[in-house]
Amino acid sequence: MQDTTLLDAVERYVRGEMTPGERELFEHVRTTNPEVDQLVVEHSRFLDRLTEYGQTQHLKAQIQQAHRQLENEGHIEQPRRAIVVALWNRYKRVVFVAACIAGITALGISGLVSLLTPKVKPATVEYLIGTIRQQGYQINNLSVKLNSVQQPPTFDRGGTGFLIDGKGYLITNAHVVRNATVVDVQNSIGEYHARIVQLDPKFDLALLKIDDTSYHAFTGLPYGISKTGADLGEDLF
Repeated sequence: MQDTTLLDAVERYVRGEMTPGERELFEHVRTTNPEVDQLVVEHSRFLDRLTEYGQTQHLKAQIQQAHRQLENEGHIEQPRRAIVVALWNRYKRVVFVAACIAGITALGISGLVSLLTPKVKPATVEYLIGTIRQQGYQINNLSVKLNSVQQPPTFDRGGTGFLIDGKGYLITNAHVVRNATVVDVQNSIGEYHARIVQLDPKFDLALLKIDDTSYHAFTGLPYGISKTGADLGEDLF
């Protein structure tokens, strides 16, 4: 069934507008197809709610009509006071009592705070203010020192190196980074911070590791590393 045809059949089934033969056939489809059964249940609920809404609206209209008729006949009078005024006159005692309780509670809390708060001498207050100011000066001085430390470092020597692993491990000479506090490496792409992993002064070799969030590891080096000895006259790079 198409969607429109199915919805039309469901509505006719729920409203009882089907012929006995159509109803028997539709009930067979409903029992064999859970989706159709669910659609019938949902549509039945929708029609029930729609009917209830219509009955409620009809009842409200009847009540309003009866109210207007009673007003016209003089049996009831239209209230002339505003709703806010009426509510205030009705609940002003409750509001007054609540306001009194809130005021008494606030005064009680204020009294307890004043009673339980330790008495501080003026000399103590002055001492605390002086201590806070002194700490502020110390923090400012520390901030100046930190700013001076965070200045870009200056490099006094350099050398060459090559990667031995795509994760950032590289080899250079030990004398290049010996006693260095900051090590940076550069290539054609950018500059990265590195750390010393191992030094071998005997063979003048140093193992470094790029330790920088801007460096992205890669797989495969553009050259190979021989694990055997070199032949006589072989080119080395």
